[in-house]
Amino acid sequence: FFFFFFFQAEDGIRDVERSRGLGDVYKRQDIDAMKEKKMPKDIEEEQKYISWCDTIIFVHPLWWGSLPAMLKGYFDRVFAKGFAYTEEGCKLKGLLNKEVAVFQPQGGGKSRSESYIWPAIDVITKKSTFEACGLKILGYLRFPSVLSCTQEVRVGYLNEVKEFCAKI
Repeated sequence: FFFFFFFQAEDGIRDVERSRGLGDVYKRQDIDAMKEKKMPKDIEEEQKYISWCDTIIFVHPLWWGSLPAMLKGYFDRVFAKGFAYTEEGCKLKGLLNKEVAVFQPQGGGKSRSESYIWPAIDVITKKSTFEACGLKILGYLRFPSVLSCTQEVRVGYLNEVKEFCAKI
């Protein structure tokens, strides 16, 4: 079985009623709880979803050539030491043993992103986040110029998603 996780990039909370908006990623009570080895409920809930699934799919835009800050905050909070990785000497050992895919719609064109933004994002997410946490990368789907492309191109993007998911 597979579980597809869709990250709400605007605030990182899956339940709209509990959404914090664009507030601080870490709350004082979160830090205090983690020091006492108690995980905040929202983090614990997300970790249960990840533990249950086989495949995680992150859907997020690129903002200013990088991941959204709230997604980085999600990684900081949810992919915690002891859950997603451990340290062995000076090296990280991934614990998740899951598959991951990334879908990235973006407003900008392909040429700039293809030349230097995508390769940089690949290194940042693949090496320092996904592989460090034991996640095997199935692939990236990137959709440039989603705001300015034709409806036909957008339908083509959706077909790529369908084909990709059918192979998982």
